[in-house]
Amino acid sequence: KVMTKITVIKKTGNFTILDNTCLKDENLSWKGRGLLVYLLHLPDDWQIYLEDLKNRGIDGRDSTISGIKELMKNGYIRRTRKRDKGRFVGYEYEVYEIPNELAIAEYAKSENGKSKVANSNLG
Repeated sequence: KVMTKITVIKKTGNFTILDNTCLKDENLSWKGRGLLVYLLHLPDDWQIYLEDLKNRGIDGRDSTISGIKELMKNGYIRRTRKRDKGRFVGYEYEVYEIPNELAIAEYAKSENGKSKVANSNLG
């Protein structure tokens, strides 16, 4: 029998507390789980930009897009278009610790309407 030892250090600062749902969600890849945990550690007022996000890790643009798309599909991210005086000015992202049913429904609707993440700039 093989033993695994997991070492956990006592935390006194610089840590994130999150719901375990995403860590146990078998619909998420390891990449999706890691990306979600990274996003959840950011301040509430953080603005998500694909270019900035891809520069914070070793994954390229396509991998980052697929991770965002995976999280949107599974309800962990909700993306809405931002407009100023009727003009499209980018996207606003809401990131959730547990899947959001509205985000899942909106993603499914956008998939059927051919408004796919990979075909957009992601803001």
